[in-house]
Amino acid sequence: MKKVLLTGASGGLGLYLAEALLQNDYFVYLHYCKNATSLLNLKKEYPHQCELVKADFQDFKEVTSFGKFMKKQKVDITDE
Repeated sequence: MKKVLLTGASGGLGLYLAEALLQNDYFVYLHYCKNATSLLNLKKEYPHQCELVKADFQDFKEVTSFGKFMKKQKVDITDE
């Protein structure tokens, strides 16, 4: 199963892409900033295919923590 990091996954295009990736058997790290409500439904539907990752990219400490966490993950697909 390929692993993907999807930033801005909690709404709009990000939520649509998250659903599409999960339906196609990807493991998705679902980034959100403040509101995870929409993502909690995806987590219930695909409990072993996704992980919610909270980070406010305007906060240096959160960016640092997010970077350290993601560095440990083996993500197969990134935005190029």
